[in-house]
Amino acid sequence: MTRLPDPRERPWLTVAEVAQITGEGEKVIRAALAAGQLPILRLGRYVRIPTHLLMLQLGMDTPDNNGAEPDQDSATATHDQDFGDPSNDQSTAQPLRLA
Repeated sequence: MTRLPDPRERPWLTVAEVAQITGEGEKVIRAALAAGQLPILRLGRYVRIPTHLLMLQLGMDTPDNNGAEPDQDSATATHDQDFGDPSNDQSTAQPLRLA
């Protein structure tokens, strides 16, 4: 597994970059995004994964918080949420297990 970049230098990662970092295939990463297991930001047709939130989800300390939890506003501002869509219920989603 490759090391995650500093979120201050690379705030967003592509699906291909996360696949390379984790050693998983792009299909696995896309499935995890669709299931709500990874943080996601959609920019038109582009999908980006916030480096900071990915590090927090993986239990890694980030350079700017040293293990502190992010405030609620910044965490929800970067998540892609489809309100009113019951198929997007993330309460049953399991975290992605990386080897």
